[in-house]
Amino acid sequence: MRRAPVPGPTDAREEMRMRTLSRALLALGLAVAAGPSVAAVTAEESAALGSTLTAVGAERAGNADGTIPPWALDREKQAPAGKLMELGDAEPGAPMFVITIDNMNRFRDWLTEGHMKLLQEYNTYSMQVYPSRRSVRWPENIEKASLLNAQRCKLAGSDDPAGCLLGFPFPIPKTGAEAIWNHKLRWRGEALSRINNNLVVDPKGQFQATRVREDFRFSYANPARPQALDSVNRDIYQLATQTLAPPRLAGTELLIRERTGTGTEGRTAWMGNQKQPRVRREPSACCDNFTPGAEGLQFYDQMDMFNGSLERYSWKLAGKRELLIPYNSQRSVLGADKGDFSRLVKPWHINQTWARYELHRVWVVEAALKKGSAHPVRKRIFYIDEDSWQIAAVDLLDVYDQAYQFQEAHLSYDPQLKATVASAELVYQFDIGRYLVSGLVSPGAGAPPSAEYFTPEALQKRVREGK
Repeated sequence: MRRAPVPGPTDAREEMRMRTLSRALLALGLAVAAGPSVAAVTAEESAALGSTLTAVGAERAGNADGTIPPWALDREKQAPAGKLMELGDAEPGAPMFVITIDNMNRFRDWLTEGHMKLLQEYNTYSMQVYPSRRSVRWPENIEKASLLNAQRCKLAGSDDPAGCLLGFPFPIPKTGAEAIWNHKLRWRGEALSRINNNLVVDPKGQFQATRVREDFRFSYANPARPQALDSVNRDIYQLATQTLAPPRLAGTELLIRERTGTGTEGRTAWMGNQKQPRVRREPSACCDNFTPGAEGLQFYDQMDMFNGSLERYSWKLAGKRELLIPYNSQRSVLGADKGDFSRLVKPWHINQTWARYELHRVWVVEAALKKGSAHPVRKRIFYIDEDSWQIAAVDLLDVYDQAYQFQEAHLSYDPQLKATVASAELVYQFDIGRYLVSGLVSPGAGAPPSAEYFTPEALQKRVREGK
């Protein structure tokens, strides 16, 4: 395809954007680390929700350059960002332009460090850029609850939200921890069952697959059972997993009860195995321990881009940024249709012809490992989509401040669920050239089980009976 010799965002536009951002940060006090207790926003601030902001806190307006469109309910009526179209010359349905190592510098203001490193390391890596579409919408009760949460929800420390009910807890976040909690407590439905395929891919493009049945039952953001979070009611969700393949891992079952708080008040987990039919508490199912089947490429706290306690890190909200992130990525899962993963995985990285990128505004959250805390990842930089509060990408640095890993979620909007989901999640590890693909869903999971399924007693019965 032809590429017009038009530069990316100019220095002048960037300088103006940074001045505007700096004034906004000073006015709102955004760039602060999570303290012992942070008050809810004022009535004047929350009045912007549903007006200049969407009900969940995204800016309704497009950007000044015209490269990000306004938020709109109907994507078919939403005009693509015209200024972005000028950067390329493409047929309808085709990418507007493609970023490679040859033209990367034009667009570096729109790229994460991880994307730039992938472009620099592998000459086969490219990013196809499409018109930006913003039509994420949530169930009405989730939106109404988010409006109310703006003033009633508070966060003590990093792990104790209280007063939050049903919706996004902090639609106008004032700390990095609050922004992360919006991701952790987002609407995902009342329950979910799926067959999840995880692929560990080596530098030659050969892969090992792990197949897991996953059953979720959500306690928070559940209209059928709405309960406000407090010091007693801490439940977020219950997760039961059963490994189906490969044979060496098959029969392993895990039960997680995810809650707010830390230590004994936070997450509890149990593990059982049909080959040795007993159930035990599993405190290692968190944090910096590796997930089964990921061959050392994923820590427990990297599942769903980030999960679990925030206590090991200091969290800072570093404002907003315009970034190219994987978006409206339903097509990316087609490469894995009927288990044909060979169409999706390639040496060094996934088949980027299946990936599509759009320019969106993201919240930037920096997490730095606290002194005295242990984790191989010293620093994480999160990029959170403003429209969905879904973490779209994460740059991870090791203890030597070197690029260690890069996480990427390929987002798509489910109009029936009215939620944004990840059609695939990736973890690239730079020092060994391997990567992990997770979240590739196969059919056949059936209906979600009842609440009684998510107990240690039920887990013990399942592993004893081999079900």
